[in-house]
Amino acid sequence: NNASLHRLTIAEIERLVEVIVDECGANLERAQFTDTAMALLDQMPGLETLPSRVARQYVSAMWTRYLSVQRATSTR
Repeated sequence: NNASLHRLTIAEIERLVEVIVDECGANLERAQFTDTAMALLDQMPGLETLPSRVARQYVSAMWTRYLSVQRATSTR
């Protein structure tokens, strides 16, 4: 089943967001974030062949998490 090959856990999604924050900070606009997240997914073995619909779903989940990081860092 190809779907199970591409399944990411919540913890993995959160870790990818951490990588983006570490590399790019917590102030990216949505388009910048999307480009960065898509490039990151494309570089990961096993995820470079994600169907675009699945990749968009992961990027959307990552963006939601990223927004919570943005809010947390802006209130410090």
